[in-house]
Amino acid sequence: MNDSFNVAIITPVLHYCMGGVNVDTNSQVLSPSGPIEGLFASGEVVGGIHGLQRLGGSSLLDCVVFGRVAGRSCAKYLLSEHLNNEGTVVNRNQSQPIQEQTQGPSHVVSGKKSYTLEEVAKHKTEKDCWVVVNDEVLNVTEFLPDHPGGKKAILLYAGKDASEEFNMLHDKNVVQKYAPDAIIGTLKK
Repeated sequence: MNDSFNVAIITPVLHYCMGGVNVDTNSQVLSPSGPIEGLFASGEVVGGIHGLQRLGGSSLLDCVVFGRVAGRSCAKYLLSEHLNNEGTVVNRNQSQPIQEQTQGPSHVVSGKKSYTLEEVAKHKTEKDCWVVVNDEVLNVTEFLPDHPGGKKAILLYAGKDASEEFNMLHDKNVVQKYAPDAIIGTLKK
C-alpha cells in the first residue's frame, strides 16, 4: 500500500492514428535534410515505427515506450546543452561561473579506498549522499544543489548503484570532467 504506482486511464477512442512524423532510434524528429536538433517526438504523432500496418492493442504501449525513449533523449540533449553552454559550469554557491577545465583528471582512481554496496547503502540522505556509478563510489553530498537535473534525481539513487540510469543520460566522462572531487573510491566486488 505504501508503494508507488503509475496509472493510465484507457477510454474508447480511435484504434490508432498511425502518425506521420519520422524519428530516429532516439526519437529525434527527422526532416528531409536530416535530424532536427533538439526536437523529439513519441506516441501517435510518430509514423514509421511499425511500418505500414499496426496490428492489435492500443497505442498506449507505444506512447509509454517511445515516450521514455524521447524523454531520455531530450534530457540527455538538454544536459549536454547546459554543460556545453559557453564553456562554463555554473556553481550556485558562487555568483561567478567557474571556467571549465580543459583537461579532465585521469580516470584512474589510485590510492582510493574500496567500498562494498552495503557500506555505500549507509549514505542515503541529503546530508550524506553516496552513489555508485560505473564501479566508482561518489560522495555527491556537496554536488546535490549544483546538479542540473536537481537534487531529487540523485537522491532517488542515494546509497545505490545508479550506473544504468546514469549511463542513459550522461556521457561516461561527465563525473571526471565536472565533479572529480566526488570520486572517493571504487566498488569492492
